[in-house]
Amino acid sequence: MGIDTKSIGFRLMAPCLVIIVTSFALVRTLSGFFPPIVSEWLSFHPSARNGALTFISLAALGWALASFGIVLVFKRNLVAPLTRIIACVSAGERVPPTGLREFDILGNAINETLSRERLSQERLHTFLSNAPVILYAVDRFGVFTLSEGKGLSALGLLPGQVVGQSALESYRDYPLIVAGLERALTGETFSIENAVGDKAFETWYSPIKDERGAFMGSIGVAIDVSERKAAEAEKDQLSEQLLQAQKMESVGRLAGGVAHDFNNLLTPIIGYAELLKLEHPTRQAEERLDQILKAADRARGLVQQLLSFSRKQVLEFRTVDLNRVVDDFTGILRQAIRESVELRITLSGTPCPLQGDRHQLEQVIMNLAVNAQDAIGGHGVVAIETAHVEIDEKFAEKNPDLAPGRYLTLAFSDSGCGMDRETLAHIFEPFFTTKGQGKETGLGLSTVFGIVRQHGGTVLVQSEPGRGAAFTCYFPEARGLPADERLASLELTLPDVKRRRILLVEDNSMVRTLVQELLTRRGFQVLVADEPTQALWLAKGEPLDLLVTDVIMPNMTGPELHAALKKSHPALKVLFMSGYAREEIPHPDGPEAGFPLIQKPFAISSFARRVEALLS
Repeated sequence: MGIDTKSIGFRLMAPCLVIIVTSFALVRTLSGFFPPIVSEWLSFHPSARNGALTFISLAALGWALASFGIVLVFKRNLVAPLTRIIACVSAGERVPPTGLREFDILGNAINETLSRERLSQERLHTFLSNAPVILYAVDRFGVFTLSEGKGLSALGLLPGQVVGQSALESYRDYPLIVAGLERALTGETFSIENAVGDKAFETWYSPIKDERGAFMGSIGVAIDVSERKAAEAEKDQLSEQLLQAQKMESVGRLAGGVAHDFNNLLTPIIGYAELLKLEHPTRQAEERLDQILKAADRARGLVQQLLSFSRKQVLEFRTVDLNRVVDDFTGILRQAIRESVELRITLSGTPCPLQGDRHQLEQVIMNLAVNAQDAIGGHGVVAIETAHVEIDEKFAEKNPDLAPGRYLTLAFSDSGCGMDRETLAHIFEPFFTTKGQGKETGLGLSTVFGIVRQHGGTVLVQSEPGRGAAFTCYFPEARGLPADERLASLELTLPDVKRRRILLVEDNSMVRTLVQELLTRRGFQVLVADEPTQALWLAKGEPLDLLVTDVIMPNMTGPELHAALKKSHPALKVLFMSGYAREEIPHPDGPEAGFPLIQKPFAISSFARRVEALLS
């Protein structure tokens, strides 16, 4: 509201008018007071009558002129400067110099106040223009009365663009925002988080009240927290991945330990059964031995799954063509899948070379195919596809297990029931199953995950309830094509077998007895020890050609024993036996060292070939 400078000027002129009126009244009073005196004086001086009247008239006129002059001076030196000052203050402009010291002091004080206020407004505008916030206000009907801030650009809005619009109507498609506005219009002070499109905001509401405390509206300050939310989501994801990795590592240790003990038990079972078959038993006995070996082989498969899950299985990596692995395995796969499920296989038009273990890749194919079949239930389709893909940095950032580069994919999709988010979060956990207790081991998918991770890849899953599932295995693509895979059976003949001396060290009595019998039957001279200290004592002064030893033993490991014996037997060769994986063996040269290792449980023919190959 502006200032009425005319009314102020009139109020300033009022005292001047009072002076004029008073002057005329005084002249009139004096004119009434002086006549008797003048008449008496003129009675004595009749000749001065005209001069006296003239003097009185001039005196009255002078008094009036003096009063009018006072008014003019007062208006020029007081009323006019004050009127200009008031007009400048009303317009928010600087007060110019008046030439009067007192008024200039007043003007300077006003100018300083205006400068501070303008600076404060400029700072507020600068803050709102550059800070990622949105400052807005609504009246008690929910209509925007203020809309400022750099944060408006995130919504595609300009400052003041929505002023005069209904906030409730503008954001009717955003229930959380409408709910927040309705709370704000009740006069409540609170904060709330909501989203507009892909942007997340944290908003604080506070009521606006007049001087009587009546509710006039609400003011809101919204901050764009999209980056913070993304960082929090990434942190939660990393925490979940870390927790999952820790769980997998813990159960992996348990699985590795159990697998080691099972391997020690299976080694003599398989070995003695094979030895009995070599002795030409009756047909009935041979059939029973076959059942023993079949059961042992199934147990070995379970142990391999445990080791694959714990990523501690010894794998034989070579360059293989993923297309050929799938194609060669199709016949077995069709026998495993029931007839009501259609199997569709689409192979890449070009070879898919990767460094991998063929048997473990077949295990992945079988497990994923059976899992897809079980998800279908009745009739349905299981599709298998191989392809070449290029992983870019953006995709790798979302999937930390993958680095940018060329990969091969082995994808399985089904038309089954699909999975919800809660199930997806647990599918790779060991012993997790949705099929009920006793119907499966719950190691199928965890085994797949372990094998693929051992091959330097990962498994990504997409699924929704009622829309099936898609498992995609990523393997780093290898350079070059795989060589022809030929099965070779080489029988080595050692003319001087009886002269070859072997030191056998094994702390498990059943395994030790079996291996001793195998070596003796092949014609070798065998020195037997059940722990490293005894082995060192037996080796003193004895010629030795080969050390066959367990890895993890009391007092000393197998690699440490070999190193100690080489001081007195520099040419001594070694064959390690272990139920642990190569990376678990504490070898001085590290797990990457190419030391000879045979994994328990082993076939007696495989063991014999390894020994003869080392001694040939």
